[in-house]
Amino acid sequence: MLCHESKTAGRQRGFTLLELLLAIAVFALLAQGTSQLVAAVLQTDTVRQPQAAELRALGRAMSVMQRDALQGYWHAGKAKGSGHGVTLEKHRVSWVLGAERDSQPLPRSDLRVVEYWLAEGVLWRQRRGLENGQGQPQRLLEGVVELRWRMHAAGV
Repeated sequence: MLCHESKTAGRQRGFTLLELLLAIAVFALLAQGTSQLVAAVLQTDTVRQPQAAELRALGRAMSVMQRDALQGYWHAGKAKGSGHGVTLEKHRVSWVLGAERDSQPLPRSDLRVVEYWLAEGVLWRQRRGLENGQGQPQRLLEGVVELRWRMHAAGV
Protein backbone atom coordinates (compact mmCIF):
# COMPACT_ATOMS: atom_id res chain seq x y z
CA MET A 1 0.00 0.00 0.00
CA LEU A 2 2.84 2.25 0.62
CA CYS A 3 3.93 1.97 -2.98
CA HIS A 4 0.49 2.91 -4.28
CA GLU A 5 0.41 6.13 -2.24
CA SER A 6 3.79 7.18 -3.46
CA LYS A 7 2.74 6.75 -7.11
CA THR A 8 -0.29 9.04 -6.73
CA ALA A 9 1.62 11.52 -4.63
CA GLY A 10 4.14 11.98 -7.42
CA ARG A 11 1.47 12.90 -10.00
CA GLN A 12 0.58 16.57 -10.44
CA ARG A 13 -3.03 17.59 -10.22
CA GLY A 14 -4.51 20.31 -12.50
CA PHE A 15 -6.33 20.94 -15.76
CA THR A 16 -5.13 19.77 -19.11
CA LEU A 17 -4.81 22.16 -22.01
CA LEU A 18 -7.85 20.58 -23.64
CA GLU A 19 -9.98 21.17 -20.53
CA LEU A 20 -8.88 24.82 -20.38
CA LEU A 21 -9.69 25.38 -24.07
CA LEU A 22 -13.10 23.78 -23.61
CA ALA A 23 -13.87 26.00 -20.59
CA ILE A 24 -12.80 29.13 -22.51
CA ALA A 25 -15.02 28.13 -25.46
CA VAL A 26 -18.05 27.63 -23.17
CA PHE A 27 -17.52 31.00 -21.48
CA ALA A 28 -17.10 32.69 -24.89
CA LEU A 29 -20.43 31.27 -26.06
CA LEU A 30 -22.12 32.42 -22.85
CA ALA A 31 -20.62 35.91 -23.23
CA GLN A 32 -21.79 36.16 -26.84
CA GLY A 33 -25.33 35.10 -25.91
CA THR A 34 -25.41 37.56 -23.03
CA SER A 35 -24.18 40.43 -25.21
CA GLN A 36 -26.89 39.70 -27.79
CA LEU A 37 -29.52 39.64 -25.03
CA VAL A 38 -28.29 42.97 -23.63
CA ALA A 39 -28.31 44.49 -27.14
CA ALA A 40 -31.92 43.34 -27.67
CA VAL A 41 -33.00 44.80 -24.32
CA LEU A 42 -31.32 48.13 -25.11
CA GLN A 43 -32.95 48.25 -28.54
CA THR A 44 -36.37 47.55 -27.04
CA ASP A 45 -35.80 50.24 -24.41
CA THR A 46 -34.82 52.73 -27.13
CA VAL A 47 -38.10 52.07 -28.93
CA ARG A 48 -40.10 52.20 -25.68
CA GLN A 49 -38.73 55.53 -24.40
CA PRO A 50 -40.61 57.80 -26.88
CA GLN A 51 -43.82 55.87 -26.26
CA ALA A 52 -43.40 56.24 -22.51
CA ALA A 53 -42.78 59.98 -22.92
CA GLU A 54 -45.95 60.31 -25.01
CA LEU A 55 -47.96 58.43 -22.39
CA ARG A 56 -46.60 60.68 -19.63
CA ALA A 57 -47.51 63.80 -21.64
CA LEU A 58 -51.00 62.43 -22.27
CA GLY A 59 -51.39 61.64 -18.57
CA ARG A 60 -50.35 65.19 -17.60
CA ALA A 61 -52.78 66.70 -20.11
CA MET A 62 -55.64 64.52 -18.89
CA SER A 63 -54.82 65.45 -15.28
CA VAL A 64 -54.95 69.18 -16.07
CA MET A 65 -58.24 68.76 -17.95
CA GLN A 66 -59.71 66.72 -15.11
CA ARG A 67 -58.71 69.36 -12.56
CA ASP A 68 -60.30 72.07 -14.69
CA ALA A 69 -63.47 70.01 -15.11
CA LEU A 70 -63.71 69.43 -11.35
CA GLN A 71 -63.30 73.18 -10.70
CA GLY A 72 -65.92 74.02 -13.34
CA TYR A 73 -68.86 76.17 -12.37
CA TRP A 74 -71.57 74.01 -13.94
CA HIS A 75 -74.66 76.10 -13.37
CA ALA A 76 -77.33 75.96 -16.07
CA GLY A 77 -78.82 79.32 -16.82
CA LYS A 78 -82.55 79.92 -16.94
CA ALA A 79 -82.54 80.71 -20.65
CA LYS A 80 -83.21 77.83 -22.99
CA GLY A 81 -80.01 76.38 -24.48
CA SER A 82 -77.72 78.16 -22.03
CA GLY A 83 -75.47 75.07 -21.94
CA HIS A 84 -74.19 75.14 -18.34
CA GLY A 85 -71.75 77.99 -19.10
CA VAL A 86 -69.92 76.01 -21.77
CA THR A 87 -68.99 77.40 -25.15
CA LEU A 88 -68.45 74.58 -27.61
CA GLU A 89 -67.15 75.09 -31.14
CA LYS A 90 -65.58 72.72 -33.65
CA HIS A 91 -62.02 72.74 -32.26
CA ARG A 92 -62.50 74.97 -29.22
CA VAL A 93 -64.24 74.63 -25.87
CA SER A 94 -64.35 76.92 -22.85
CA TRP A 95 -66.12 76.96 -19.53
CA VAL A 96 -66.23 78.93 -16.31
CA LEU A 97 -64.10 77.86 -13.37
CA GLY A 98 -65.18 78.39 -9.78
CA ALA A 99 -63.40 80.45 -7.16
CA GLU A 100 -59.74 79.92 -6.53
CA ARG A 101 -58.15 80.93 -3.24
CA ASP A 102 -55.28 83.37 -3.34
CA SER A 103 -53.61 85.92 -1.07
CA GLN A 104 -54.46 89.08 -3.05
CA PRO A 105 -56.69 91.40 -1.02
CA LEU A 106 -57.84 93.28 -4.13
CA PRO A 107 -61.54 93.11 -4.97
CA ARG A 108 -62.01 91.11 -8.14
CA SER A 109 -64.11 88.36 -9.60
CA ASP A 110 -63.37 84.85 -8.33
CA LEU A 111 -64.49 83.33 -11.59
CA ARG A 112 -62.12 82.35 -14.38
CA VAL A 113 -62.57 80.99 -17.87
CA VAL A 114 -60.57 78.04 -19.12
CA GLU A 115 -60.31 77.43 -22.84
CA TYR A 116 -58.95 74.49 -24.83
CA TRP A 117 -58.38 74.47 -28.57
CA LEU A 118 -56.59 72.53 -31.26
CA ALA A 119 -54.24 74.32 -33.66
CA GLU A 120 -51.81 72.60 -36.04
CA GLY A 121 -51.65 69.36 -34.07
CA VAL A 122 -51.18 71.05 -30.68
CA LEU A 123 -53.75 71.09 -27.88
CA TRP A 124 -53.62 74.49 -26.21
CA ARG A 125 -55.02 75.62 -22.85
CA GLN A 126 -55.55 79.12 -21.57
CA ARG A 127 -56.97 80.24 -18.26
CA ARG A 128 -57.95 83.88 -17.84
CA GLY A 129 -59.90 86.10 -15.50
CA LEU A 130 -63.31 87.43 -16.40
CA GLU A 131 -62.34 91.04 -15.67
CA ASN A 132 -59.02 91.52 -17.42
CA GLY A 133 -59.22 88.62 -19.89
CA GLN A 134 -55.47 88.10 -19.77
CA GLY A 135 -53.85 84.73 -19.66
CA GLN A 136 -50.86 82.95 -21.08
CA PRO A 137 -51.60 80.13 -23.56
CA GLN A 138 -50.12 76.82 -22.45
CA ARG A 139 -48.97 74.15 -24.90
CA LEU A 140 -50.67 71.15 -23.33
CA LEU A 141 -50.17 68.25 -25.74
CA GLU A 142 -48.48 67.82 -29.11
CA GLY A 143 -49.24 65.37 -31.90
CA VAL A 144 -53.02 65.59 -31.59
CA VAL A 145 -54.65 64.49 -34.84
CA GLU A 146 -58.30 64.96 -33.96
CA LEU A 147 -60.23 66.48 -31.11
CA ARG A 148 -63.87 65.84 -30.17
CA TRP A 149 -65.72 67.27 -27.22
CA ARG A 150 -68.77 65.69 -25.61
CA MET A 151 -70.57 66.98 -22.57
CA HIS A 152 -72.77 64.88 -20.33
CA ALA A 153 -75.02 66.78 -17.95
CA ALA A 154 -77.81 65.54 -15.73
CA GLY A 155 -81.28 66.47 -16.88
CA VAL A 156 -80.23 67.51 -20.38
